[in-house]
Amino acid sequence: MRLAGADGFLHKQESPEVFGRAVAALLQGGSQLAGREFPNKDLPVTAAELGLTVRQGQVLAMMLKGLPNKRIALNLSLSEQTVKEHVTGILKRLGDP
Repeated sequence: MRLAGADGFLHKQESPEVFGRAVAALLQGGSQLAGREFPNKDLPVTAAELGLTVRQGQVLAMMLKGLPNKRIALNLSLSEQTVKEHVTGILKRLGDP
């Protein structure tokens, strides 16, 4: 994520309080990943450090670039349903602070 230039990631379902804390952390130079703060922008950058499989890491990288599931599926030679399953796994893994 850091290599792609991201300083944070929040789920769209996060509460306004979590969103506010994330903005405050970013303004102070920290980072946010799924509601967890990483001071000094010390974000994990590999799938393994995030607790993801290699394939989930590839899907996440493409998600962070804004690619839709259909394009991710084409790029990785997967079915769109498989991409959706990976997205679900990513969100479950990153959603438990």
